[in-house]
Amino acid sequence: MTRSNRVFKKRKPPPNGYFQKKKSPALPAREANVCSSSTSIRMAYDNFDTQDILDIVNLRDLMNFLGKFVACRACGGEVYIEYGNRQGLQLCMSLKCSSCSSSQIYSNSEKNTNSDVYDINLRLIYALRIVGQGEAGAKSFCAAMNLHDPPDCFESGEKVLSNVIEEVARDSMKRAMNESTWLNENSRELSVVFDGSSQKRGVSSAGIVSASSLDSGKVIDVAIFPNVCSCEGRVAGKHEVSCEFKDYFGTSGEMEVAGVKQIIKNSKQYDVKYTEYLGD
Repeated sequence: MTRSNRVFKKRKPPPNGYFQKKKSPALPAREANVCSSSTSIRMAYDNFDTQDILDIVNLRDLMNFLGKFVACRACGGEVYIEYGNRQGLQLCMSLKCSSCSSSQIYSNSEKNTNSDVYDINLRLIYALRIVGQGEAGAKSFCAAMNLHDPPDCFESGEKVLSNVIEEVARDSMKRAMNESTWLNENSRELSVVFDGSSQKRGVSSAGIVSASSLDSGKVIDVAIFPNVCSCEGRVAGKHEVSCEFKDYFGTSGEMEVAGVKQIIKNSKQYDVKYTEYLGD
């Protein structure tokens, strides 16, 4: 039996101008430039050198090209390439003359100023870490691309990157803290959002808890709680279960609570107070 009356009535249209977007007032010059991320991106783009780019070159084709079109400046004789020592993707080679003793040494990468690791190897390690790969992934990638074996100093390169990334992260969070304070009318009482995450669901290792500002939406502090031993005896299995190098013991749920407590304690170092927070 069909219904006699309509169940759903026709919706009345809203008044005129209901869907028109409200025009937000124009920000002053000071507020328009408050976002430091856009300024950093613009400065990095202006300082970018289009010639300072790494390219993959077939060495056999390069050798044939130099032999056909390049001659020695001193005597005009033929030149050839002699390869030197390698460290990962770093290549050292000499361009020598077959007639006289003239030679010129070339390296495709320079050493990092803070370590003995070459920049090209640091870029390889950093790129693989970004996509979640490590030394095993580097070997597979180099084999598939027909490149030389990755550097043996993989762990030392990771330490260099870890120190630099931590320094950059601390500086970024400090600027985000100052920006949040300025948006809060220079008040040191901030409202934050706490959130915890781990590498795998339900696993307490590789855990991190972050605090983001409600005013700017940027991360202002983090607390890291790995449950993985990093002492020297971890490979040989000489460390005990209660290794002092471990930073956290407990479940993943308790880890978030411990991280929030640690971040609140760290707020004294930044001279701020978290009066309101949002979390699960």
